[in-house]
Amino acid sequence: MKKLALLIGLVFTFGVLANAQSTKQIAVHVPFDFYVKGQKMNAGDYVIESASPQSNQAALIFREKSGKAKGMLITIPIDLGNNQMAAAPFMLFNRYGDEYFLKEIFNPLENIGFGVSSTKTEKYIAKKFGKPTQETVAMNLR
Repeated sequence: MKKLALLIGLVFTFGVLANAQSTKQIAVHVPFDFYVKGQKMNAGDYVIESASPQSNQAALIFREKSGKAKGMLITIPIDLGNNQMAAAPFMLFNRYGDEYFLKEIFNPLENIGFGVSSTKTEKYIAKKFGKPTQETVAMNLR
């Protein structure tokens, strides 16, 4: 009975460790202030991770370098298929004047992207400035 309990404990421990290792984090330095679904984020270092690694990773958590959660973002999964846009992960922003809005997050290494729908604020600014320019920021897998 003790051997069975030990075996179950080892299986559980290795299962937790394997699950923890499959959780991917992406580190990014954003050199400008930006908006994520209406929340203004300061320029700086962030870690982006899945809110639920077992899910389709559509819910993402933004953390400051210190580990403090800055917000959660529900995204629209984008399947990149074989049409990979770059070899490394990156974030795509819409820029209107000096205002930046997160538009998409791409991770070609995992063949997936995440789309962010426009907010009322972005739509209002888009009417004022017209078509945005697009800015990319490279990210690093951790």
